[in-house]
Amino acid sequence: LEDFILNYSWPGNVRELKNSVERAVLLSDGKSLKLKNFSSIINFNPDVKKESLNVPTLHPHIIQLQLNYVSTDLEVLNQIYAEEVLKKFKGNKTRTSQQLGISRPKLDKLLKK
Repeated sequence: LEDFILNYSWPGNVRELKNSVERAVLLSDGKSLKLKNFSSIINFNPDVKKESLNVPTLHPHIIQLQLNYVSTDLEVLNQIYAEEVLKKFKGNKTRTSQQLGISRPKLDKLLKK
């Protein structure tokens, strides 16, 4: 549900969002909203990719890491994090180092560990 709300373009802006949430609250049968409660948008809007609704998508600025906290020390975590940010910037080391707030040589050193 969160992915849908964050990724939907909301062409009617805040008014559409507000109306949709109010409608979803009225349609809900529990204490929390579900994706099915937004069926009026999903079913009647050709912009919503229905096949992608079952697959959770992440916001472009989100990185998910699954790490064993027992065997992963901070140096390794820093390296893994830098590698993931580098992937987000499609291999652009200059933009990655800027995003991480480190120099390009420091990024290179971090990635070689």
